[in-house]
Amino acid sequence: MLRVILIGFKSGLSEAKKSPLNLWLSAFVNFSYYIAQAFFWYAILNSQSSGYILSDGFIIIFFTTVCLVDNLYLFLFGRGSLLLVKKVKSLKLEPHLTLPINTQFLYVTTNIAFEHFLLSFLSLVLFFTVHIYFGTNILLVFLHFIMVLEGVLILTSITWIIRTTIFWTTSLVSIKNSNPCFKVLVRPEQSFHGVVRFILMFILPCLFITGVPASVVSGIMSMKWFFIQTLVTLILILILILILIFIAKLVFDIGVKRYSKYIT
Repeated sequence: MLRVILIGFKSGLSEAKKSPLNLWLSAFVNFSYYIAQAFFWYAILNSQSSGYILSDGFIIIFFTTVCLVDNLYLFLFGRGSLLLVKKVKSLKLEPHLTLPINTQFLYVTTNIAFEHFLLSFLSLVLFFTVHIYFGTNILLVFLHFIMVLEGVLILTSITWIIRTTIFWTTSLVSIKNSNPCFKVLVRPEQSFHGVVRFILMFILPCLFITGVPASVVSGIMSMKWFFIQTLVTLILILILILILIFIAKLVFDIGVKRYSKYIT
């Protein structure tokens, strides 16, 4: 397993070295996106009504969480599901299905996108800089980072649930007005009912990827019950991750069976 991950890491690094211009151009485009996001949140911070709704600390931590989760996801896991879509559309998935390793695991762990490494590093720098600026307790920093990693897993699972529906349709559209974490996400058209799509694309990301971590770290939760609330929150998020991973695997397995029948 570790050998497969290492091979994927070396492959991604080798691919990045082949086209340094593409690597830096991609980094610049993504950096520009977050600069625009920063101006957006800065405008909220300076709006007259923001003080009555959200604290400055909450907004800054919220933005920091979005940056780190988004870029770690794109760097580590974002490319795998896109590769799946490409292989299914071109009917070239069979060679990977015959390998003595779980295909979904192979795609998730061996498609590191080094063009997002720089932004991931800068997001980490921003993460620790913000906490140093606010003088955050080391325990809260640790909890925040754990929740960020959980957010990456949630984002990866949701992405796979949505993109795996490529087995049922190859009509892809870009999602507009979605959570910033999904800025590169595409889904088969009409894959889910509107309510389900709203939960997958808005409720779960905004609540568990960004909202809850920002609430914990910024002190919105009651300090009297902080440890109990945090423990319950971590357990609930972990349960959610396991459920989403199970659903993602189930949808993938059903899709593979359908794909196998279609090409034979």
